[in-house]
Amino acid sequence: MYYWKAESTDNSYQEVSVPFKTKKEAYESMRNSALEKMKWNTEYDEDFEDDIPIGYEVTFSKDCIRHFSYSGEYIYKIVEE
Repeated sequence: MYYWKAESTDNSYQEVSVPFKTKKEAYESMRNSALEKMKWNTEYDEDFEDDIPIGYEVTFSKDCIRHFSYSGEYIYKIVEE
């Protein structure tokens, strides 16, 4: 079984997935979660009041996704049970 864990480097965000039968299923869930998390800082009415562009740096691998923004670094990792 596989699952993924996510956390921010400032410990303000932590999440653990449900178990998955395959690593591919865990990766796809992890990828969707990371992309959804990136949406949080891009709300039209809340995050663009000063019209300052919001940028991300993202890296994807089979076991890990990392994204960096002005709000911090977020790390998602697949774990095998």
